[in-house]
Amino acid sequence: MDHAGRFTVPVVSAHGIGDATVFVEGSATLRQRMAAAGNGHALVQNFVDSAEHSYWGDAYYPPLFNALLNWVEKGQKPTPAGIATSCVQQPGAAAKDCRFLADYVNKPLTSRIFVRSTLLLGLSARAAPAAQVDLRRPFNDRARGQQVVNAGHDQQAGEGVGIELGPDDFGFRVHV
Repeated sequence: MDHAGRFTVPVVSAHGIGDATVFVEGSATLRQRMAAAGNGHALVQNFVDSAEHSYWGDAYYPPLFNALLNWVEKGQKPTPAGIATSCVQQPGAAAKDCRFLADYVNKPLTSRIFVRSTLLLGLSARAAPAAQVDLRRPFNDRARGQQVVNAGHDQQAGEGVGIELGPDDFGFRVHV
């Protein structure tokens, strides 16, 4: 999905800074794209001291939901510090249950993932059976500025099917 930051409604996001499923640095991409689309004002990002991807604990979700609800219904834009404070003020919540990092600023995705002009995986119609294809032998296709993983692609004849991932893509394009 490439929304290009075109959200026009309030967005409250939260991300665990140690999440290995979806790197926290991906949140910087969301922030950059929303700002570029003129919608940076509609985003409030929150970060949590956690390596979990989908569940941090019961105390986190009510303050996030209430912050979004108050923003939508009452026009009260939340702040990460306000959300963190409302977490610890909940009945039965302790500071150990609310590890929001109100001042955390994540780095760009490029600080975590090496940017390549393009990555091309080629599979030739004449390639050996899959068990015999060695995906560990990359070569550079300097004419096209691409890092190519050799999977039986006949680079001389230009034959094959390729999957191309560009540095700003969250999807892929298939070339025949």
